[in-house]
Amino acid sequence: MIDNLPKKIKVFNFEVKRSKIAEFAIATHSHEIKYFFNKDVANNFQLQDIPIPLTFGTVAELYNGIGNILIDVFNLSRNTALIHVGHSFVYHKPVYANDILKGVTHLTDITLKKKRTIFKMKTTFWNQYNILVLESRWVILTNNTTAQKNNIGFK
Repeated sequence: MIDNLPKKIKVFNFEVKRSKIAEFAIATHSHEIKYFFNKDVANNFQLQDIPIPLTFGTVAELYNGIGNILIDVFNLSRNTALIHVGHSFVYHKPVYANDILKGVTHLTDITLKKKRTIFKMKTTFWNQYNILVLESRWVILTNNTTAQKNNIGFK
């Protein structure tokens, strides 16, 4: 549907802080898992530091503006309804507190359906040692055809 996909649309760095891990663990009702809050407890579980909760990749993406990517890339109105349809994660290696992640987000697919547009994005994360640690995939739906009109990549 659109030429030259995947298309790199965002590159960012994110420092994994213990305080953010704890905050996210509380927000996702993981507060009973004690190693999200204390390095000594994590070490007792043979972990090198406090690990991130399973869906923590969302924090790095949202903190770095992934929510605005489609609005910026396609010049959508700030009032455009974007519906978060799905999100999945693939972990290649553990991610711990104090890791510095480099995220690269690509727009991987766009599907046009009458008055709806479905966007698929993938963010790949590498740690400070340039080791692939995490892949995050998003599916976003909008009922606004503005993306179709504004994007010169559409045939």
